[in-house]
Amino acid sequence: EDRALIPDFILHFPNNRDVIVDSKMSFTAYERYINSEDGAEQTIALKEHLRSVRAQVERLAKKDYSRYLQAGYNKLNFVIMYIHTEGALNLALLNDTSLWREAYDMGVLILGPQTMYMNLRILELMWTQVRQLHNQEDMMRAANQIIERTQDFAARFTDVETKMQATVKSINDLKITTGDSGRSIITAARTLLKAGARENKKKRSITEPSNDELFLDSDTSEILSEQPHNELNVDVQ
Repeated sequence: EDRALIPDFILHFPNNRDVIVDSKMSFTAYERYINSEDGAEQTIALKEHLRSVRAQVERLAKKDYSRYLQAGYNKLNFVIMYIHTEGALNLALLNDTSLWREAYDMGVLILGPQTMYMNLRILELMWTQVRQLHNQEDMMRAANQIIERTQDFAARFTDVETKMQATVKSINDLKITTGDSGRSIITAARTLLKAGARENKKKRSITEPSNDELFLDSDTSEILSEQPHNELNVDVQ
């Protein structure tokens, strides 16, 4: 009828499911029933109360609340009809035993304060389980990231170690060519000095022994110690 439908509550269930709660219930007949001391008046008020409850069930069964839900949410296939006065609910259910079942078949779930509380507790437990599941998934993703980054670090460390060893080997090879003895450029230059060549006095003299130490492994050091100083043949491994 192009009139606005305003739910009293919307319960958000996991997996983008919503449940509409409507509590627009008339208690006029119920109030006449409990306030009257005349049996005939109570009987009339009771019948009106039952008609009022059934009329509300039919109205809710025909309403389409789905267009008022959030984008991406789907309503469940029932609407909660909340009767906030437990006495009014019990009076209707005790005097119309088929009411609750027929309302349920029409997609209307009649709840009072006690059953509504139980429903909200179940909803809370469902959300708690969903949050715990999400936390476990986040922890597993974080653990997988740590493992992956550890693997990357190990691979990069191995690469750096290999390059460092190659650099040390190159430095050792270079130092051998500048040693104080053996077949190095220093010994060849000293031979030229003995033949009459002269040094630049402003620079370090090549006749002075070098204090530089070689970065050699044990095998290379042993080879050096066995070679005569005037004939040094080094095979760096």
